[in-house]
Amino acid sequence: PYGYRYVSKRDGGGIARYEIVEEEAQVVRLVFKWIGHDRLSSGEVSRRLREAGYVTRHGATTWSCSTLCMMLRNPAYVGSAAFGRRRVAPLAAAPRLRAPRGGSEHRRQPYRMEQRPPEDWVAIPVPAIVDADLSEAVQDQLAENQRRSRQRIRGERYLLQGLLVCQECGYGYYAKPINRKLLGAGRPAYAYYRCLGNDSYRFGGQRPCRNRQVRMDWLD
Repeated sequence: PYGYRYVSKRDGGGIARYEIVEEEAQVVRLVFKWIGHDRLSSGEVSRRLREAGYVTRHGATTWSCSTLCMMLRNPAYVGSAAFGRRRVAPLAAAPRLRAPRGGSEHRRQPYRMEQRPPEDWVAIPVPAIVDADLSEAVQDQLAENQRRSRQRIRGERYLLQGLLVCQECGYGYYAKPINRKLLGAGRPAYAYYRCLGNDSYRFGGQRPCRNRQVRMDWLD
């Protein structure tokens, strides 16, 4: 995991182990503090990391919310890494709505990976980076953030959101409604389908795509 370095048996004198990478561990502690103590969302944490100049292990300046959530839910940071968290399972009966970005419509393997229940995990002691109380506060805040996010979902759902794929950059389209205050009195509300690649804030201030957005009602 981010924040650790794996030492093999050959390099560790016959004992395989994980060692803390202090430079990365400082970022981990900061992320846990922002969520557990300051009660921030993962999106706000991502923005702060980018503005502070922190980079991922692969050198990227943008921290995705999904990566941060995986980090915050990893039990290794409180001293207990989990072996066997996932297992091979048959493919779901329902087909995928669309192929992943840059991928094929057909899966390479006739199976999928799914999460095992926590009681089936094998715990492996590792050096802790954060304490258990902070981690528990983080889990509570993640649940609260998720609950609030669901409460904000209101109004109509958009027919083609997530199904459209940009031919220029390969990212999916999402629906972006127009601010009613900008429409003026008597004008009907409408929305656009917009490519994710047009949002510079998602990619460290650079827009990878210049494709135009499309009127939702025309495309539907």
